[in-house]
Amino acid sequence: MKSPVRFIALALALTAALATRVSASGPQQDAQRPPLIIGAEVEVVSVPVMVFDKGGRFVSGLRKEDFTLREDGVPQEITYLATGTGDERIPLSIALVLDTSGSMEPSIDFLKEAATYFTGKLDEGDQAIVVQFNQTVKSSSDFTTAGTVLS
Repeated sequence: MKSPVRFIALALALTAALATRVSASGPQQDAQRPPLIIGAEVEVVSVPVMVFDKGGRFVSGLRKEDFTLREDGVPQEITYLATGTGDERIPLSIALVLDTSGSMEPSIDFLKEAATYFTGKLDEGDQAIVVQFNQTVKSSSDFTTAGTVLS
């Protein structure tokens, strides 16, 4: 299974590398290059919906079975419906992208403390992956729910 969060972190790294290449090569050379295209597999699509009756009153108590969702005319499965009552919660998958380059040296302890504090506040089921970058990009081995994210 591909992770959208890993894709985002990779896209950020590629964007930074592309920006460096663009500024180094100048605008005329980049006009000749084909555009950078990044594809991603999307596993969840959020579709915000509010339902009102003919009198303009909000309709509550609806279930996912009360809706039909189609993409290009093809019915799609609705796997989750949040009703706004606060009873449902989708777990978060978060990528922390941290600058650990030499310019951050005076603040690196604060950065580590803040990242550890942040991940310590994750709710049950939430997860985080840490991506550090300086001259290279390095990620933690996998998603974690632990409060300690940096070594």
